[in-house]
Amino acid sequence: MLSIKPITEKEADETTSRIYSDIKNTLGLNAVPIVFQYIAPFPIYFDYLWQQAKKNFLDNFFQKMAAEISYFSQEAINQIYYPSNISILLLEKIINRPEQRELRTFVSGNIKVHASLYLLSLAIREGIKGKFLGIKQIGEKLEKEENDMFTNIAEGFSSEEMPNKKKSLPNLEYRKQTLQQSTQAAMATTWYSEFFKLMDMEMQTLLKKEEYLTRRVELERFALSKLYLLTYPLESSLVTIIKQCSEQKNFPELIYLVSEVFPTQSPYKLMASTVMKKALAWQPEVTNSHPSTKLTVRK
Repeated sequence: MLSIKPITEKEADETTSRIYSDIKNTLGLNAVPIVFQYIAPFPIYFDYLWQQAKKNFLDNFFQKMAAEISYFSQEAINQIYYPSNISILLLEKIINRPEQRELRTFVSGNIKVHASLYLLSLAIREGIKGKFLGIKQIGEKLEKEENDMFTNIAEGFSSEEMPNKKKSLPNLEYRKQTLQQSTQAAMATTWYSEFFKLMDMEMQTLLKKEEYLTRRVELERFALSKLYLLTYPLESSLVTIIKQCSEQKNFPELIYLVSEVFPTQSPYKLMASTVMKKALAWQPEVTNSHPSTKLTVRK
């Protein structure tokens, strides 16, 4: 188990909170990505890295490259993934419902963010690649609970609150409506929970397929080809990290996180988001006035 513990938004001090707010505003997020929460315990490096990352995230050419990476990922997934029968059963229940629209919005934003984070993660990794002999040994300390945090495909998702229309309603009517709203909220929460659970299962199935692994390798090759085009090349060498973090005893774990975990989990979340996007595009095909369970994907 890692000795590094993530700093949540509630636990952050004033300086870290400022960076967290900047991250959310820059990336258009409601929550700080877990990887930044793990880097935050190293404040000097965290600020140094974020200032470089921000310049890239705001750069039009960087955004164009991230868009190309996300398109590559979507094309790859479109070739090999179709929703399973069990996923279709759920998709049928939420089709044209507010839950489907909210999930689509979340997934579309995630694809853009994870493509950008993937490019950033590769830039960091390439800066320190192959220069720290202890990385693999440290990697063995990443336990299931920690790994689940990095691979959580629902990270950052929060459903909108149900509207409250209790004003000027009779007491009995108010109680009935409150009960109805509570029931609707519970149902929505169940749909969201079941959706992410099923999508995680879909990803676990894909991970075992050679066609997925092949495309995952091609995605990395494609993304790596973009690094030398960065308008603002990232400087995050091993020497730099040591200078800024060596006084903290667990700094080797930081090197493991940014050189191994981050570049591995970013593409996983990117491809998981594209899987979710394709699943949410499913619609029953109507033939001779009878709906049939057949995959139709919106362009």
